[in-house]
Amino acid sequence: MAKFRKVILTAVALMLGVTAAYAQAGKIVGVVTDQMTGDPLPGVNVVIEGTTQGASTGLDGDFVIIGVRPGTYTIVASFIGFTTQRVTDVQVNLDLTTTVNFELSEQVLEGEEIVVVAEAISVKKDLTSSEARVTAETIDKLPVTELTQILDVQAGITNRDGLHIRGGRSSEIVYMVDGVPVTDSYDGSAAIQLENDGIQELQVVSGTFNAEFGNAMSGVINVVTKEGRSDRFGGSAKVYAGSYLVFGDGGEEFLRGTDADKFTSAGIQYRDVDPYSYLPVDPTHYYNANVSIEGPIIKNRVTLFGLGRYFKNDGWLYGAKLFNSFADSSSGVVRGPGTPGDSSLVPMNTFEKYSWQGNMRIQVSNNLILNLIGLGSYSEGRPYDFGRRWAPDGRTKNSDLGYDVKAKITHLISNTTFYTLDIATFFKRAEAGLFDDLLDPRYNDFNINVPDTIPSAGTNFLRGGTDLGRFNRSTRSYMLKADLSSQLGDHHLVKTGVQLRLDDLDFRAFGLIPAEDEDGTRLIGENFVPTAPPEDDPSYNSFGSGRLIDDKVEPITISAYLQDKIEYDDFIVNAGVRFDYFDARSRVPADPADPNIFSPLTKENQFRDENGDGVINAEEERDDNRITLEEREQYWWADTEPRVMIAPRLGVAYPITEQGVIHFSFGLFYQIPTLNNLFDRYGFKVPSLSGQYGVAGNPELEPQRTSMFEIGFKQGFGDFVIDITGY
Repeated sequence: MAKFRKVILTAVALMLGVTAAYAQAGKIVGVVTDQMTGDPLPGVNVVIEGTTQGASTGLDGDFVIIGVRPGTYTIVASFIGFTTQRVTDVQVNLDLTTTVNFELSEQVLEGEEIVVVAEAISVKKDLTSSEARVTAETIDKLPVTELTQILDVQAGITNRDGLHIRGGRSSEIVYMVDGVPVTDSYDGSAAIQLENDGIQELQVVSGTFNAEFGNAMSGVINVVTKEGRSDRFGGSAKVYAGSYLVFGDGGEEFLRGTDADKFTSAGIQYRDVDPYSYLPVDPTHYYNANVSIEGPIIKNRVTLFGLGRYFKNDGWLYGAKLFNSFADSSSGVVRGPGTPGDSSLVPMNTFEKYSWQGNMRIQVSNNLILNLIGLGSYSEGRPYDFGRRWAPDGRTKNSDLGYDVKAKITHLISNTTFYTLDIATFFKRAEAGLFDDLLDPRYNDFNINVPDTIPSAGTNFLRGGTDLGRFNRSTRSYMLKADLSSQLGDHHLVKTGVQLRLDDLDFRAFGLIPAEDEDGTRLIGENFVPTAPPEDDPSYNSFGSGRLIDDKVEPITISAYLQDKIEYDDFIVNAGVRFDYFDARSRVPADPADPNIFSPLTKENQFRDENGDGVINAEEERDDNRITLEEREQYWWADTEPRVMIAPRLGVAYPITEQGVIHFSFGLFYQIPTLNNLFDRYGFKVPSLSGQYGVAGNPELEPQRTSMFEIGFKQGFGDFVIDITGY
C-alpha cells in the first residue's frame, strides 16, 4: 500500500505540475486581415455560430480556439466598420488543427455580410502517424449498417475472427468512446457495440499513436458520439426487412440425407444440389429497426440525443431435427434423446440484438458543460454446431450484455485553455449454456454418432445429446479520468492527463456431469439432475468468487501522460511521454513446484511435522494429521509485484507542398496482457495425475512491449490522394 500511495502521488503531481491535455476535441486557428491593405486586424471578434466559443484576434490578427467538438461549423468574424464574414462548412476533426482565414473589407452598406463556403481539405498537414477518419456525414452516405463494415474498408484493418490492425492480434487494440477507454480487460474486446447512426466522428489510428493513448500495441479505434441539436428537433426512423432468395432444389433432401439416388450425379451424391435452397422466402427472416431523436429540451441549456435499434437474423445455416436431443413430452408422448424427431428444418446460426444510446448535454454556464452519456447493447444467439446438424436442439445458447455510463464535465477556462473530467463505469457480461438452470434434468451426454446405415451419414453427426458446457463471466470497470489542454503562445499545444481504473472480474467455466447410477450407467429424465464439478476440481475453471480461496480479481491501473504539439509552417512535432502503473493485486504460489493448494504434491504440504525434524515420517502420515486448507492458506501464497512502464513517443510532419506532407514517427508501446492470461484457471489446480492441463494464467506476467517506427508520404491531386506508408 505504501508503494501504491507513492505512485498515486507521483501521478497527481505529474498532472498538476504541467498545463494542458487531450480531450475529444479539435482546434481552429486563423488570421484576420484587411482585404484592401493586407494588414492584420486586431480586436476582431471570431465566434463559432451556435456555441459560446470564440476568440478575439491579437496584434498580429491571429486567433486560436481550442476544445472544439468534432463536427461541421459556421465561423463568423465581425469588426466595427467592416463587413461581417461567415465561413460555412468548416470541418473540425478530433485532435487536429483547422485553419480558417478571413479577409474583411470596409463596410459600405449597414448590415452587409459576406458568406464563404470552406473547401474540404484532402491532406491534413499536422498528422504525424497513419490514421483514417470518418465523419457522420460520410457514414450517412455509405451503404453500410454496422460499424465493422466501416472499419473493413480502412487501410490496414482486417476483420477475421475479430478486428486486426496491421496484422496485430485483435486484443492489441484500445477502444475509446468520448475520451474514455471501453476495452474489456478480460479479452481485449470492446465492452459495448456501437451503432453507426450515433457516431459523430470515427478515428482509426494505426501504429505509432500519441502518448495520450495507452495499453495498446497495434492501434486505436476512437469514437465521438453525437450530441443533440440545439436549434431544432429532428429524428429518423429506418425499418427494413429481407429474405434470402436461393434458386435450385435439393437443399432439404441434402440436409436430411434423403433421396440420395434422386440427387446422385456422376456417382457423387448431391453433387449438383444447391445446398442453400432450403432457405425459405420469408420477409421477416432478416429485419432491422432504427429510431433516433434529437433536439433542445430547454432552449440554449439542455439538448438530448437518443438512439435505439433492434436487429434480428435467423441465419443461413440450417439443420434437420432427425433426432431428439433430450427428453420431450410436449406432444403427449415421451420421446427420449436419440429417438426419431419430426425432421423439421431448424435455423442454427440465429442472432438477435438490442442496442441503445443517449447523450444529454447541459449548458451549466457559458463556459461549463455537463454531458450525461449512456450506451448499451444486448445480444443473444445460437452458434452453428456442425456435429449437431441432425440433432440441432442440443447446441448451446450465447448471450452478451454490455453498457457504458459516464458523466463528462468540460470547463472552457478561456479560448486557449480547457479541461475535462470523466467519471465512468462500464459492464460486460457473457454467458453460454443450453438451459437457464444448470441443474435442468434435460441435460444429457447422449452424443452417439449416427449409424452408418443411414445414407450419407458417415460419422460426423450426433444422434441426440446436449452441449454440457457452462460459461459465465463479467467485467465491471470504474474509471476516473482528467485531462487539461492549453495553447501556450503561438506554437505549443501542451497536453497532460491522468487516469485511474479499477476492474472487478468474475469467471466460471465447467462442463456438467450427467446423472448416473452406481455402475456408471447414465440416467436421463426429470428425476435425474446433472451436477457441476466441485470448485477444487481442475475441470472447474473460475476466479473472482472468493469462496474457496481469496481469489478476488480487482486489478488497478494508473496512467498519466504529457504531450506537446509544436506547430510551425514548416514542420509539426508531436512529442510526449506516457507513464503506466499496473497492480494485479493478486497472489502466486510461493513454491511453483507445488502450486495446487487443494491437492498438494509434497508430503510437507499434506501432513504436519509433529516432531519438527523437517521430514514427514510414516507415523505422521495419518488422516488426523493432515494440514487443512485454512492452514495452508497461511503460508501458501506470495503477493504479486506491480508493473511500471514509461513510454516515449515522437512524431514529426513536414509539409512539402500545398497538398503534400511527409511524416515519420517512433514510439515505445506497452500493454498489460489480457486478464484471462493472468487469471485463467486461477488457483493452479494442477492434478497429481500425469498429462497436460492448462493453460494456467500467471498474475505476474510481464507487460507486452514493442517498438514501432513509421515513415509516410501523402500527396493530393485534386480529388485524389496518394498515401504511401512504411512501418
